[in-house]
Amino acid sequence: MAPFTSSSRGLIADLHPQRTERCSRRKSRAAIAISLLGLAFLLVSLLHPIPGKASKTSTDGAAPSPANNSYVFKVYALNHTSTKAVSNGTAFFFDIAQLPVNFSGLQFGDYRMDSRYSATYYAGSGVLLNSTGTNAWIALAEGNGKLVSRVFYRGQTMVALNGQTTTYINISRPAAYNGTDLMVQDWRNGNWTPNDGIIIEHPKNVTISGARFYLAVYQPGVSAQMPEFDLLPAVMSVFVVVLLARRFKK
Repeated sequence: MAPFTSSSRGLIADLHPQRTERCSRRKSRAAIAISLLGLAFLLVSLLHPIPGKASKTSTDGAAPSPANNSYVFKVYALNHTSTKAVSNGTAFFFDIAQLPVNFSGLQFGDYRMDSRYSATYYAGSGVLLNSTGTNAWIALAEGNGKLVSRVFYRGQTMVALNGQTTTYINISRPAAYNGTDLMVQDWRNGNWTPNDGIIIEHPKNVTISGARFYLAVYQPGVSAQMPEFDLLPAVMSVFVVVLLARRFKK
């Protein structure tokens, strides 16, 4: 009868290759982790702009491209600085010195036709009111009493008054301005400014507690650009990643 120790040695012999396999797997995973870390540093270095290509345009004698190479849409708001009760409503006054845009230099036209990216173009306007009350008609007028627009108020906490410009392409008629766009045109022609204020005509069952004047513009901005990098090293790096991933699965 065979001794009991012989079966125990066979069991130990069966377990020995498994320990070797686990050890080799750990070394393989560690090697892959180190390789991937090095590859990450390589990709980061490749994504930096190439100095030689970046300086090439400045030595050709051509005019340098502008730093601002696009137009962005911006909206600026003026909160009322003072208010006054009038016979037919409430007057609100603004300070144009708080406006970040120089209105005297504002362009009125199609910004898409300008490739210099240096001017600021008018994009729109509006007035926002804080209000309470019940149903009634309210009107917007310039500080000189010129009527701009009328809306029906239904008790909401805010009232937005906007502008509208109508242009005629096939008919030789001048553009028509309504709402706050009419106010901007009067501002442009020197007939009114936000400093002169606006008048909100409303009955006694409506209270207007605040007003904001909005001016929207298209102004020069910077568009994001992808950095240059060498194509061949990038492709080879991706190829190495694929090979390592396939080896890791085995």
